[in-house]
Amino acid sequence: QKIIRKRYYYNKLPDDKKIKYKENVQKQYPDLFNQIFNI
Repeated sequence: QKIIRKRYYYNKLPDDKKIKYKENVQKQYPDLFNQIFNI
């Protein structure tokens, strides 16, 4: 549920904000990061 919400939020962001958001997620939720962004 959290993953879906974050991915949804991420997709709504303008491109310049996406980079920052990704960095924050990687710091706060490194374990979720790959699942959220499918990397």
